[in-house]
Amino acid sequence: MYKTRTYTNITNENRRKIQELLNDNSNISIMGIAEQLEIEYSTIYREIKRGTNADGYYDADYAQKKYDEGHKRKGRPKRQLDKNTELYKYLKQKIVDEKKSPGSTLAKIKADSLEFDDPIPSKPKLYRMIREGEFE
Repeated sequence: MYKTRTYTNITNENRRKIQELLNDNSNISIMGIAEQLEIEYSTIYREIKRGTNADGYYDADYAQKKYDEGHKRKGRPKRQLDKNTELYKYLKQKIVDEKKSPGSTLAKIKADSLEFDDPIPSKPKLYRMIREGEFE
């Protein structure tokens, strides 16, 4: 019986083994592959579905390429401020020119009830933007 594992990502080596098993033994089942690789059968099923090329055959290189493409899109998109907006100019003036802290700058925006067209970033986001050199 195969071992049940949760949240398993298939490695490139496992993709090659799947391709080899499918090519060498055309009557092997998904359960058989799962038992040999000790991976949950549903993961194998999704992997074969992902890695089947236009010709209808599983290709490990094609599957790896699709995995890499999906992995690049993972996570939240990086939000940057447009350098021509009033918010960016205000933040840059306070933080870079006047050497104010991001916390005090955001507090000043709130205290003065300033409104901008762009959403005001959080303090951690503002620090991240400074670290990434967005205000240089």
